[in-house]
Amino acid sequence: MAEKKKDEVDRYLIVTEPIADLRKEPVDPAKGDYRQDDLQETQLLFNEVLLYRGENDEWYQVEAIEQSDFTPEALWRGYPGWVRKRAVREVEKAKRNTIVIKGKAANVYTEPDQESKTIMTVSMGTRFHATGEIMGGFCQVSLSQGGNGWVSKRDTRGMSRKIVGKQLRKSIVNTAKLFLGVPYLWGGRSIKSEVRGQRLEVRKNAKLETRNPQPDVVRGVDCSGLTNLVYRANNIDIPRNAHVQWMVTPKISHDAMQPGDLVFVSNVGEFYKIIHVMIFLGGEEFIEALETRTAVRIHTFSKKFGKTLVELAKQDLISENKKIYCGRMPVSK
Repeated sequence: MAEKKKDEVDRYLIVTEPIADLRKEPVDPAKGDYRQDDLQETQLLFNEVLLYRGENDEWYQVEAIEQSDFTPEALWRGYPGWVRKRAVREVEKAKRNTIVIKGKAANVYTEPDQESKTIMTVSMGTRFHATGEIMGGFCQVSLSQGGNGWVSKRDTRGMSRKIVGKQLRKSIVNTAKLFLGVPYLWGGRSIKSEVRGQRLEVRKNAKLETRNPQPDVVRGVDCSGLTNLVYRANNIDIPRNAHVQWMVTPKISHDAMQPGDLVFVSNVGEFYKIIHVMIFLGGEEFIEALETRTAVRIHTFSKKFGKTLVELAKQDLISENKKIYCGRMPVSK
């Protein structure tokens, strides 16, 4: 990743498409395919702010600063990669986001009416700046490409609203269950929208213009994309990948686990290299995005590891030379 020169001013970009891929190299993924793609780093949501690091003719090299990552060399930074120029625009200052989409997806309309034209359909976890205008159960939001749109209030959660205690744990579990059946996608961080084929419209220079939809971005989640989005929809920011999530999550004993906590699994023979994360639902159940060509599912310790959680604890939570860790629900950084 290119280093910033002395006295160089930071440049920022903002995502203008509902979903954009962040790539390890400036190469497009295969479309409509759920095969594992090692060049896929993560996915960016509409309105996400990125730190500029370089560019070529068609791509920007960036850090996704809303998806924190940790490396021994760079310490904390945004998730690095390449994004298509057509999916972002440069901004001097992004508006402060005040609401987040809490359901699977939400339509953004041209008017406060679900019968009006759809500007776009955004995924869970998408954040907006609400202008303060409310009409008929809709709130007006600023759009990163310019102009305003309207979203249903029931699809949103105020970002200043902090849920706590049992209510938060219940919300985490209910949010996680919205992902059941969502395809596993390596580097995925989005939910497939139920709305298809709509005519998209954008505001440009204060005028409404019709445009064709972006080429379909394959949607789905990997294990840490699932946990990242579930917590984000509940106003808790956690890092992007499983190992770094494990780093910042306080470890607890198996009998202290509560719904909404996290379960981590190490690599074979490498107990301090975490390769998988799951959300604990209570009892013997957890929800996970496991591997390519599967979907998000509810599973149990006995079915996955061959023993119950209590039995696993008697062998130091080690199964098939993998270490299992129980982690307390992380709090906002």
